[in-house]
Amino acid sequence: MSRTAIGITGILCLVFVGIANAQQPHTKQRLDAITNAGQDPEAALKSYLDEIRSQSRRLGELDALYRSALASEADGQLTGALEGFRKLYSEEPGNARGFEGIARVYFAQTRLQEVESLVQTEIDRQPRRTDIRLAFVDAARQMHEEDLAIVSLTKWLNDPDINYGARAELSLRLGLIYEQKGDTNSALAAISVANEFRPRHMATRLALARVFDAAGRGGEASKAYRDLLGVDPSDVEALRSRAIALTEGGDLELAQVCALLAVRLLPESLSDAAVLGHIYLRLGKARQAKEVFAGLVEKEPRSATFHLGLGTAYHSVGDRSMALKEFEQALQSNPSNEEQQQIERLIAIANSGRR
Repeated sequence: MSRTAIGITGILCLVFVGIANAQQPHTKQRLDAITNAGQDPEAALKSYLDEIRSQSRRLGELDALYRSALASEADGQLTGALEGFRKLYSEEPGNARGFEGIARVYFAQTRLQEVESLVQTEIDRQPRRTDIRLAFVDAARQMHEEDLAIVSLTKWLNDPDINYGARAELSLRLGLIYEQKGDTNSALAAISVANEFRPRHMATRLALARVFDAAGRGGEASKAYRDLLGVDPSDVEALRSRAIALTEGGDLELAQVCALLAVRLLPESLSDAAVLGHIYLRLGKARQAKEVFAGLVEKEPRSATFHLGLGTAYHSVGDRSMALKEFEQALQSNPSNEEQQQIERLIAIANSGRR
């Protein structure tokens, strides 16, 4: 084999390793087959990259369909949104985001019996799909139908055939809903069950710390936070620094906790709230980010940074007109050069109809 072929084979290995890390199916088998004697590595690499590009285009089409359905939902065009989510779910049945959108529209249309029937049909058809159950519960939470979600979760958790992983996920969701309703005792009971099944699960440990805190069990809450974050949860400077460091390192869930604790300790600090808002945006929690930045704009209406954050949140939830309004306000609020470039780029994206 020539040195060129050896080099290409090496590149091929790196490409396939990268693809494997992205959880592409059958990558190892494909790599083994292509690197066997008698196959041209260059041709194999070109063929597989063409396949990946085709898959990427397809994913782009599905993402565009999802964004279009979200935009219709945000504009109150529920019939169009429902058609979009149904089409999305039929074309990518392994992803529950389309199903969650369908459920959310049904809730908005107060078609409660239909949405319950829909989720039961899907569970009967695919009993091992925990994500379908979670999508229904998340839709119910978003549409303020927490009691219906609690009833459904309780029923599913009484099913003896539910495996440990599903039981942990469903118990955690049940605890989060009770936490949202302010029922700390029920929340603590449900999240403790989830923690028994998955004692090292980060989201469960975070939820447990929060509920300890809400229940007035300060010592247990402080220990839980310190174990997770590596800093004293009563030290706002340490929390602020940790939030920024974790954000830069990509550990956004823990960064969010640090920022939330910092905001709670210093609720008047606009900069700490802005850090939290940006973390929400990076986590895809656009609705929470919108609430944070709307409050900041009200307190400091001449801040380009806050208008930019609010515009980005509106853009993320599909509200193009409000996004453009906030971006224009940001341009009129003396933005930095970097912010101005970002705002102009986002205005162009919003005007093109993309997200």
